[in-house]
Amino acid sequence: VWESGYGGGLGQVRDPTQVLYASSADHGDSWTAPVVLSSENAENENARNVTIGVDGRGALLTVWANQLEQVVYYRVSRDNGRTWSQAQPVPGLFGGWTVYQQRLDDFTLAEDSAGNLHLVVVGRRLLEQTGLDLLHVVWDGNGWSTPAVVASYAEDVPEWPRLDVNL
Repeated sequence: VWESGYGGGLGQVRDPTQVLYASSADHGDSWTAPVVLSSENAENENARNVTIGVDGRGALLTVWANQLEQVVYYRVSRDNGRTWSQAQPVPGLFGGWTVYQQRLDDFTLAEDSAGNLHLVVVGRRLLEQTGLDLLHVVWDGNGWSTPAVVASYAEDVPEWPRLDVNL
C-alpha cells in the first residue's frame, strides 16, 4: 500500500492523494495493477498515513486517515487482496489534521501471538479535542477495541509511531 498523489518534494506528495494497493504472487517478479482503496473520487481525497498488516487468520487489513474528513478508515481482504470490504471508519478514532497539518506522519500495525493486529496512530478520540494523542486499538478479526491513550500532548505533536508486539 502507498499514498499516491502528484509531484511533491522532500517525501511529500501534493493533494489530492489516494491509497493504492498492489500485490505479487511470484516474489516480486510481477505485480497486479494498482487498486484504489480510498475514495474513487480523487479530486476530494486527502488519504494519508497508510499502513497494512496480516492478521492471524490470513486477512489483510489496511488503515489510513482521510485528513479532510478527519476520519480513520480501514478495509479488509480475506482473499489475499483480490477483493476488499467497503471502507469503514475505525470507531472512536479521528484524524488530527485540524490540529496539526503533518504530511509526513504514519500509522503502524503489528500482530500479536493470538493473531490480533495492534494499531497505533496519532489522532484524537473526539473531534472537538484540541490536542493530539498517541492512540492504540486492537483488531480481533471482526472489530476494533475501544481506543486507549498511550500518551497525550497539549502543546506538542507525536510523530512516526512504531510498534513491536511481544505477547
